[in-house]
Amino acid sequence: MNGFFGNQLTLLGQAGYLDTAIDAPQTLPAFATATNNVYSLEYQARSYLAMNCVQCHQPGGSGAQTWDARPWLTLEQTHLINGQPTDNGNDPSNKLIVPGDTAHSVVLQRILGNGFSRMPPLATHQLDLGASNLLTAWVTIGLTNQTFADWQIAHFGSTSDPNAAATADPDGDRANNFLEYLTQTDPQNPNSAWKMTITSTGNQINLNYPRVPNLGVVVETSADLATWTAWDVPGNVPLFASTAGMASLSGPRTASAQFFRARFVLP
Repeated sequence: MNGFFGNQLTLLGQAGYLDTAIDAPQTLPAFATATNNVYSLEYQARSYLAMNCVQCHQPGGSGAQTWDARPWLTLEQTHLINGQPTDNGNDPSNKLIVPGDTAHSVVLQRILGNGFSRMPPLATHQLDLGASNLLTAWVTIGLTNQTFADWQIAHFGSTSDPNAAATADPDGDRANNFLEYLTQTDPQNPNSAWKMTITSTGNQINLNYPRVPNLGVVVETSADLATWTAWDVPGNVPLFASTAGMASLSGPRTASAQFFRARFVLP
């Protein structure tokens, strides 16, 4: 950039184009293409909607305000799932996105041009098969996972049991139920909690953690347990993976006492 080399966001901040500097910009998530199956279907779909719809579908945008395509919102905050479209095609069963039901998912049908004007409004002369295939798979497969209410019923028999509350910790492993739901661990087994493991070799710190499908993780570090920043090492990005696995990070020690924690990021 104009004779300077480095992360573009860092350079823009140093040049005064940003109000505040971005801490470790290389740890920010990147959008996924419609065919990158390393990422979960939800993150691929949300990436597509952000890149193609956010210019209109956000507060103050020219599109319908019934949903919000901004990528940093959780899926619930977008109001897509079973949300009311501005035009339901005279069918009350039509919603913005209906899990498991492509025929009544208006966002998908508008991309296909089935009974509604085509979206996005630009470059609509040819059907975007990549987008339609992705959103079809997301509606039929990716949205069949348990909601938190489903998870509560599966593990505790109801949503009203005090042990099923989001902030409850019935197995005493210091991970509340909502955290156990996100990390897909057993809320009644203290040995199943999500954990990081940290080892050191000389001045090198090695950190490993279980990668949970469709859940991003950013590892943060601190020298005083008061000020936390993203650990500036390769691979420390919130990857919303399609499958489970293990993530491994390593980097040099930067303080005599160095602490680590994980920040979970929802797609």
